[in-house]
Amino acid sequence: MRVTARAEVKEAESEMRLVTSYIPSVMHSEPHNQAQRMIQLSAWKGVDSLREDNRESWARLWESRITVEGATEEWQKALDASFFYLMTSVSPFSPASAAPFALSNADSYEGHFFWDTESFMFLPPLFISPETAKCMLDYRSKRLEAAENNAKINGYLGIQFPWQSGSAGCEVTVPWCSQAGEQHVSLDIAMAFDAYARVTGDAEFTRESVWPVLKGVSQWIESRVTKTSRGYEIHHITGIDEGHDNVNNDSYCNIMAAKVLRSAADLSEILGYGEHPSWREISENMFIPVRPDGVVEQYEGMPDLDTVSPVCLMSVFPYGFEDCDMKKTLDYYISHGMKESCCYPMLGSFLGVYPAWNGDPEKSRELYDDSNLDFFCGPFYSSTESAIKDPGERTDPKKHHETDFITNRASLLMGLIMGLTKMCPWRGPGNGDIREWFGENIVLPSGWKKITVGKIYIRGRSYRLTAADGAKRAELEEIRG
Repeated sequence: MRVTARAEVKEAESEMRLVTSYIPSVMHSEPHNQAQRMIQLSAWKGVDSLREDNRESWARLWESRITVEGATEEWQKALDASFFYLMTSVSPFSPASAAPFALSNADSYEGHFFWDTESFMFLPPLFISPETAKCMLDYRSKRLEAAENNAKINGYLGIQFPWQSGSAGCEVTVPWCSQAGEQHVSLDIAMAFDAYARVTGDAEFTRESVWPVLKGVSQWIESRVTKTSRGYEIHHITGIDEGHDNVNNDSYCNIMAAKVLRSAADLSEILGYGEHPSWREISENMFIPVRPDGVVEQYEGMPDLDTVSPVCLMSVFPYGFEDCDMKKTLDYYISHGMKESCCYPMLGSFLGVYPAWNGDPEKSRELYDDSNLDFFCGPFYSSTESAIKDPGERTDPKKHHETDFITNRASLLMGLIMGLTKMCPWRGPGNGDIREWFGENIVLPSGWKKITVGKIYIRGRSYRLTAADGAKRAELEEIRG
């Protein structure tokens, strides 16, 4: 509901100022009346004061701006636009979370919430604006009953979040779509709650909101796995790669399940709820499909094709899976069509992280350029869902593009905040020393000399994060005052 009122008119300057109030109907039983009340309150403050409040709020957010020394002007504009569009689309005061197109295109994907929210959009605000990240999780916390019913409908215990979630939190994926089998969304959401606890140290929220999610998803995993002579397996599931559904032992899903169980068992003991030996048993014996040459398969029985989607590498970054032959696994996916994946959305925006971790700055820069710059279109650096290879089409104002696809923009920021800096909150225990989060040997894309994140928040303190090419580790400098 929107109510617009004329707040001030200056006839001599022919200037009219308007104040507009939007009240979502999910937040109020009489949104039209509440919108009028908000107009009255805003008139007390005046337009100039409202504008100043807005400027101050953005100035605080802009302290977390990401800059890259050595980057081109085009690249810095892309980073600034990504930051702006993401942080415009999320808020500590929202009644919901953020759909893939956020505020820019409500009709796309029918405004439903996917794994995009917790796996891509959530992590940058977690470090930039923790109160915003908390609000994004509140959407899930308030719909746990729907997730519990969803698990029961599917014959499982605990909670199972839907692949597509609407206002009620039920499964709203169209019936003929096989993506209803993408049950990894429950693991993605659980990892987001776990990340919040690790990064913020918010004890109250951890007990009241994080624990119920980790517990419920762990119960679901325990009822979802199948015990075999090889350990514990997950059969009949669709992983991140939607082109191969109904597979057994998708590596990303199995790795994430083990991580959730381990975090849940640790948190149970920290909170005084006792031990969960079955969760530890499953996590320590989860079957991970690995080829004879040491390469982690995307799923068990993955064919050896020239082009293989590298989606299983999400378990490596951002989630810190290291229990494999890392170099062989990265080499395989980088050389088997990673470049072809650059025109696709989501994790494509941070594909350059993987060759950087493998010590190849030229390949890293190539993938960063190809998986990001072709997505931006004029005149305001908005971003499409898929790459636009024709430069003229990107700048033609007559072309209609479905913008902004916020998933991509958040993915790019996440790759710089956590990927190229080698910062992983899942290294070490959840309540451990944050210095353990940082990996060694920083390699940046060719030509990039240093990444600076102006301000991030960790456990109630603010820091400046920098990562210089060739440095042993990224540096955290506490900002006082």
